[in-house]
Formats: sequence, structure tokens, C-alpha cells
Amino acid sequence: MIFLVLPQVEVLDLAGPLQALSEANATRKRYAIRVCSPRPRVQSHQGIVLADLDPLPAVAGNALVVVPGMPYAATQRIDAAVTRWLVKAARGGAHLASVCTGAFVLGDAGLLDGRRCTTHWSRTAEL
Repeated sequence: MIFLVLPQVEVLDLAGPLQALSEANATRKRYAIRVCSPRPRVQSHQGIVLADLDPLPAVAGNALVVVPGMPYAATQRIDAAVTRWLVKAARGGAHLASVCTGAFVLGDAGLLDGRRCTTHWSRTAEL
């Protein structure tokens, strides 16, 4: 399970799912949970600096990649290398999930084409 941390990540969008999936994993240890980013340090929208993040790994099989949200403007500045990594992960069989505006990151990668999806209520018109 990979949490993809991008610049301006919303702390709640990262911490909520990370906590829930960590708790679910605690009893059966089914997943290796990694917090990854194209950068070793990322500042959240709330100003918290997240450090010592794992680099983006090779992804295949039944991996789950979670893309937490960020302010809408930040979704418009996603590095092309991240988009390519997500497409490669999806083609390799990974399952992709997003929280709130993380849907825009998946959408920009073309990974939501023809699919039903949702985002934060304040950004449904843009999606």
C-alpha cells in the first residue's frame, strides 16, 4: 500500500486514510504501508513538513496507491514524472484510490476516463 504524498498535501486527507488502513492492517499484517513521494521532503498545505519520505517505488500486482488531496490550484501543478508513474502503476495492475481533490491527479493522468468518480463537494463542477 502506497500513500503518494505531493506538495501541499492536505494533512487530513493523508492522515485519515493512513490511520484507518493502518488499523485495519494491524490485526492481519496484510500490507506493507509506505509513504512515498517524488521528493524526500514535502510541505503540507497546513505548513507541516513531512520528511524522510520513501522514493516512488516500482509498482505491480495488487498494490494499492492512495492519492490524498491538496488545494485545487496545487492539482494543476503536478510533475509529469508523477503522472507517468501513476499510469505505469495502473498498467502494472495497481489499484488506485484518491481522497477529495486527489481525483484531479488521477484524472489528469487519464486514469478516470470512462469511470464514475467524486471529489470534494466544492470542486465537483471542475471535475
